[in-house]
Amino acid sequence: MMFALAGARTLASQASDDAQCLPFYKGACSDALGAWLPRFARIGTGPAAAPTTVVDTIVDPGGFDHPGSFGQGGPIFGTFFVYGKAGPTKGTAVYDPAHRIVYYAEGCCTWHHVVVASDVGPPPKPLAARSLSKLRSSLGIKLGDPPSRIRVTYGPASFHSVSGSSTEQVLRYVHPLDVRRDPTCDDMTTFLFKRGRLIGMDFRREC
Repeated sequence: MMFALAGARTLASQASDDAQCLPFYKGACSDALGAWLPRFARIGTGPAAAPTTVVDTIVDPGGFDHPGSFGQGGPIFGTFFVYGKAGPTKGTAVYDPAHRIVYYAEGCCTWHHVVVASDVGPPPKPLAARSLSKLRSSLGIKLGDPPSRIRVTYGPASFHSVSGSSTEQVLRYVHPLDVRRDPTCDDMTTFLFKRGRLIGMDFRREC
């Protein structure tokens, strides 16, 4: 899988950042975990994100939900993590080792996103574990769906190609947010496909 692991750094710099984090967040600090989390909201080259009026997010398969940050939800009863210097970035994550699925939310300052991704190897530190095979978005989109399922729900969109991969493609949608003092805020939703099947969903909100 060609997940973009944005922000991956050397082991030495990760250890240095962890040392600065430990007095404040103790065992939650892990730059290695921050580098491991799959990110694909920024990958892909092609047309601009397609406009949509749809608002969607991931619903916890355990039947739980919470307001989260920046108006989005995310997993509860997950493992709390912190990484990086600025902010720093904080979140919660759950991993399904049987199905190799990760579900996490993270954010800092004026951005927050919620991600579910399949075909993900074991994390560098233990995370809360439970089955995520029945996870869905609030509009019923699930891992394994074909692109037509997303287009029926979100509207027409052209594929973005993924550099270095002949099997992966991205569909990307944008929905402006009605934020009174900042017209640049929006929801950016990214769907990653491998061989025509959905393997990742990223619901990102930022200003």
